[in-house]
Amino acid sequence: MSVSAKDRRNLSIVALGAILIFLRLEFYKGDSSASVVSSSDSIPVAERRLARVRQLAATVPGKEAVLKQAETELQAREAGILKADTAAQAQAQILDTIRQAATANGIDARGADELQVRPLANDYGEVVVGENFTCGIEQLVNLLADLANRPQILATQDVNISNANDKEKHVHVRLSLSGVVARKLVPEKKGVAAPPPPFTALQAAPAVVPSGYAEIAQKTLFDKSRNPTVPVDLPPPAPPPTMPPLPAFSGIMNIGDGPIAILSEGSGDGHAVHIGESIGQFKLVGVNTEEIVLEWDGQTIRKRLTELAAAQPAPVAARAATPTRTDVPAAAPPPPPAAPPTPVRAGPGQDVGGGYRACVPNDSTPAGAVVDGYRKMVANTPFGESCTWVSAR
Repeated sequence: MSVSAKDRRNLSIVALGAILIFLRLEFYKGDSSASVVSSSDSIPVAERRLARVRQLAATVPGKEAVLKQAETELQAREAGILKADTAAQAQAQILDTIRQAATANGIDARGADELQVRPLANDYGEVVVGENFTCGIEQLVNLLADLANRPQILATQDVNISNANDKEKHVHVRLSLSGVVARKLVPEKKGVAAPPPPFTALQAAPAVVPSGYAEIAQKTLFDKSRNPTVPVDLPPPAPPPTMPPLPAFSGIMNIGDGPIAILSEGSGDGHAVHIGESIGQFKLVGVNTEEIVLEWDGQTIRKRLTELAAAQPAPVAARAATPTRTDVPAAAPPPPPAAPPTPVRAGPGQDVGGGYRACVPNDSTPAGAVVDGYRKMVANTPFGESCTWVSAR
């Protein structure tokens, strides 16, 4: 049997393929984690992915520089944080800083009265220290400026200033200063849960019995005697207020700012009452030479002046004599009233200078009359009539 050259070539190819398959199975049968690239990923997609990775890699140095700059700034800012293992050590550092600055400015600061430790945001804590001292205003200003220039992170929480009452014009100062510390120095508040309230069992509902519905059957809502009209007992109306006695009228005057009435309550002294003012429960609305208008409880009261003058309280009558162990002599009767002055018809009186003469008392000569070369002049003033004789020549 002869084999042609073509057949020998085909057999060689088959043998070579079998050898390659055998070698692959022998050398790569344990590498089960090898990635298989999907046939759907083309070369352009892979190139775009590679370009994106290169862009991200190019931004890494810039981000690292920004991160290093932020870390540097944070370290510079945190350089002012108080370095202490406990809150008491941090408070001692603040007190020492205050006293150093106070000594440098000639202030004796030795009284600490406030020590607090509290959280500051989420990452830091705050230590507060209070100090009392006496100094001058210039010393206090220099002290605050010195504390502001310290490298530590310090802040003034409160400054209370009061007068020291001394000749050198010193002041009492209470200064509260705070510093920043690590959050680990702030004690954690552990809340204690309140005990639950004691359990109290509910009362058992009473048993339902037929007799419990007797009242409902006796007082039915649909009885004919029921109607929508509900009698309501209204309280009796209050009696109308009683008007008090009217004030007594004593006189009226006008000195240029409107009429003024002289009124009094009961037996009291008279008061000058202007229009719109009140006396007791009455308000003066108007007054003239004939009548007076008052207001009380929204009512207008008009009275003649003679009525209010007559309404003045009369003197208290003498009590009837009662039998006593000693006899009291009866009071003497009052003297008879003096007779009214008789009008005198007279002329000019005493010379008062400047061509004027005084009027004689009870002179009944009418105004404008001329007697002995003098004319009588009468003028009305707030204090009454004024009489003068003026030369008529």
